[in-house]
Amino acid sequence: FQCFMASLYLSIRDNGVKEVLREFDPPRNIVEAFIGQDLFILAIFWDITYWLLFILILVAIITGIVIDAFGGMREAKEADESDLKANCFVCNLARFPLDQTVGFDHHVRAEHNPRWYLFFLMYLRGKAETQMTGQERYVFDRVWPSLDYRWLPRETTFSVREEDSQEDVIQTVHSQVNNVESKVEQLASAIARIEDHLEKARQ
Repeated sequence: FQCFMASLYLSIRDNGVKEVLREFDPPRNIVEAFIGQDLFILAIFWDITYWLLFILILVAIITGIVIDAFGGMREAKEADESDLKANCFVCNLARFPLDQTVGFDHHVRAEHNPRWYLFFLMYLRGKAETQMTGQERYVFDRVWPSLDYRWLPRETTFSVREEDSQEDVIQTVHSQVNNVESKVEQLASAIARIEDHLEKARQ
């Protein structure tokens, strides 16, 4: 126990509250530490308590709060980055249907570039209202002051519309081809029956 107390004393010596108190005469043994008039053990106990509570525990709590806050910010940033890689920022279309048409990268770079929309909004802010076209005035009234962004395309784009229209045309043509094939088969069977009747009539 004396070795433990000596280690604690040497580790916190010249620090803490005891510096501002009167000079201590270090005790020579544990008995003198408890019965001495200088209450040396109480000063050591105060320093250790202060060191544990205010230095170790509070610093650990503050460090944990800071690390947790930065961890939450990092997770939010990673979630935003993964969302930008998986969905279009403007129209919120997923990557898969865009890759089947013009490609996701081409769509984000050439069709729905966020910088172009930002430039358009800044252009509207600087343009006189009397010189705006109908579409510009519509967007301006939507955005300022109500911040209504429903004028932006939502889960649609020209390339997807064209692809859908092409698929509709293909389906229509396919159904028409099926109808023609069925009619040709009906005509072929009718011709075969007529030929059979003719052969029977000749006999």
